[in-house]
Amino acid sequence: MVLSLGLLVGVAASAQTTTTTRELPRPINARVGTPEALNRIQDRAKLQAERRAELTERLTAIKDERRQQAVLKINDQLQKLNDRITVQFAQILDRQEAIMGRIVTRVEEMATAGRDVTQAQINLTKARAALATARAAVTAQAAKIYNPEINTVASLRTDLGTVRQALRTDLQAVRETIRAVHEALRLTVTGLAGIARIGTTTPINQ
Repeated sequence: MVLSLGLLVGVAASAQTTTTTRELPRPINARVGTPEALNRIQDRAKLQAERRAELTERLTAIKDERRQQAVLKINDQLQKLNDRITVQFAQILDRQEAIMGRIVTRVEEMATAGRDVTQAQINLTKARAALATARAAVTAQAAKIYNPEINTVASLRTDLGTVRQALRTDLQAVRETIRAVHEALRLTVTGLAGIARIGTTTPINQ
């Protein structure tokens, strides 16, 4: 489940940040190929193109064309990085949800066998809440667009560094919500370990 954010370090050098929230009412993990998923992708692409055009317009204040292109490249890299990592986060949550399903099955088996699963049910409730929080955080993060606020040529490096750090901070915050799900599931499994096994059951972490 550990996903390194070190990828952010090499994105580029340095920005004061404008973080825009995209309208994404649809879940991030909508099935690819469905009308819902295709509409979501089109909406995101349209808004990203609009924000990039605005940035391009602001960059006309910089006479050096190479610097203009460098800023645009960094802008695109940041957005692609956010998109890629939020997709990875969603996939992690999918796996955690699958594990939770197996835990639920185990708890039901134990309850049927007359075991006291009260605490396990409490832990599962907490895990479900943590999963819902993490899902919401990932969806919100996927809806963000990171554009540097370019003020002057002199502040260019600082402006780019600021927006990069903003992305890094936001991704770390989302990552913490995913770790909370992991911890909630771990506590649930640990609690179940203290209850006698029922016959032969499939390990829940496989």
